[in-house]
Amino acid sequence: MGDEDLQAMLAKFGFSGPEARVYIALSSGAGMTAYELARDADMARANAYAAVASLVARGAIQQVGEKPAKYLLSNPDRYFTELTRKTAENSHTLIAAMRDRQPSVENGFVTQVKGSAAVQTVIGDLIKGATASIHLKTTDTLAAPFFEEIRARALAGIEVTIVASGDGWAALDGMDRITIIPHEGTGSAPSAPHSVLLTITADAERMVTASFADPVRAYVTSEGTVVYVMQTMIQHEIYLAEIYRVLGPEVLESNGLSFTALRAKFRPQALGRKVFE
Repeated sequence: MGDEDLQAMLAKFGFSGPEARVYIALSSGAGMTAYELARDADMARANAYAAVASLVARGAIQQVGEKPAKYLLSNPDRYFTELTRKTAENSHTLIAAMRDRQPSVENGFVTQVKGSAAVQTVIGDLIKGATASIHLKTTDTLAAPFFEEIRARALAGIEVTIVASGDGWAALDGMDRITIIPHEGTGSAPSAPHSVLLTITADAERMVTASFADPVRAYVTSEGTVVYVMQTMIQHEIYLAEIYRVLGPEVLESNGLSFTALRAKFRPQALGRKVFE
């Protein structure tokens, strides 16, 4: 690779023009003074000295000796590997920070909300705004931040029905107006997507479906067709759990109706894949 191509490549890693020229001049492996680097790179001495100081501070080159001070490349494999790692780490941090600052996206049908804080807010607002009923399907871990709000609505006379996964529901169990129905009759969370999703409806008129996978996001709507489908889904989860409770696993499994067998037969292979994209 020629010098111009190397300079262009180094620029992609944040090297200025003078820094790239000094770096390339040191690639011969011989220690050089800043004066020699200015001469070999055909640069003004002031520019060469500034580039050397910057590269030392970045860890790209190192000083060897004192009188005169000479410079060598730091190990390129280690330097660029660490630079790549730090860049990826900083990129992920920046992406998360910018995602949390993005406003909700309204398309006239469904509102998309991004970021953990914003998602928590829309779920809390839906719970607080319920006037007759709340239906929730999720895990104990995802529901826990909303336990106090759910308790308050139940005390205010709102009927709350939860299709529940996990066994951490003691804070709500036994309360008047709160019905906890174990998911699939057992409280299982049978798939990875199940463990990161929360779906809730209020008064069969508004709903939120949230994913707490990265990136955290939620979809909010009061459009009648979508709410009806989600409400019906939760209702059928309730019916299924009641059938399991009455008939028991032995009767169902003896007729080939175990949940494992039913998933193997009817569950699309791609189901849930996009939850994590």
